[in-house]
Amino acid sequence: MVWPDANTADGRVNVRILNLEQFRAKPENTVFSKYEPYLFGELQIKGQTLEADFLAQSINGAIESNDTGDFCDKLDRAQKTGEYLKMDFNCECRDGLFKKDQLFAVWEEADVRALIQRLQWCLPLQ
Repeated sequence: MVWPDANTADGRVNVRILNLEQFRAKPENTVFSKYEPYLFGELQIKGQTLEADFLAQSINGAIESNDTGDFCDKLDRAQKTGEYLKMDFNCECRDGLFKKDQLFAVWEEADVRALIQRLQWCLPLQ
């Protein structure tokens, strides 16, 4: 689907596939997912680049929690009772699991703008 006003010449979005070294050079707040040929991982936001690692904010699964036990308890309750889960989009964690040959699908500014525009369509009309 082509979204209007996507801020690219043809109205389409563009994602670039980068290797680990190229990805680590990207600035904080870069939107990305880990990539394997023909398979995109979860959407994340890159945080600070560390000496041998980097920080990232998960988008799906960004449940507000104090620790892993709290995270699991909240998910268990939500599954059993239908309890709502509060999201936390300001909580970065170390990646810690990358491989030297890991690839990354990196979103450009136009991609992010197009996603924001599309997400706005999900909001109820006021």
